[in-house]
Amino acid sequence: REQARARLRERRERRLEALPQEQRERLAEQQKLRESLRQLPPEERARMIQIARTQIAFYGSTPNYAFQFDDLGFPGTTAKLGALMKAGDIGGMAAAISDEMLEHFALVARWDDLADALIARYAGKAARVVSYLAMGDIQEHPDHLARWGEIAKAVRAA
Repeated sequence: REQARARLRERRERRLEALPQEQRERLAEQQKLRESLRQLPPEERARMIQIARTQIAFYGSTPNYAFQFDDLGFPGTTAKLGALMKAGDIGGMAAAISDEMLEHFALVARWDDLADALIARYAGKAARVVSYLAMGDIQEHPDHLARWGEIAKAVRAA
């Protein structure tokens, strides 16, 4: 992984050297912006985790998904989620997804660690990986597109 990242950096540096000075300056400004966006503020991270919990709970309320909770050692979760769904308690559904459950169904990582975490979890197991939260995040924050793109490139290069 580190070698792939190093190769990417080297290729990027060679391409940058070939660009006109004005374009390099513009790219440097864009890089500064990306660096400032590297870390999600705690409230944004909490919001993304809440969205993930809600989505897991929604799918988990369906009887077809019961075996997944059962196999992971969380028997009865689907029935509990189903009852909360019938009651219209979406917040309660999300709250029923513990941190331990979240770790099984979602990948929670800092921006800088996300590509490595995806590679570590899915290398040799999946040919493609889809982030359910990326599209919504990009729609809300178009400036995040570059970050998601960097993650995709790093994963593809691994």
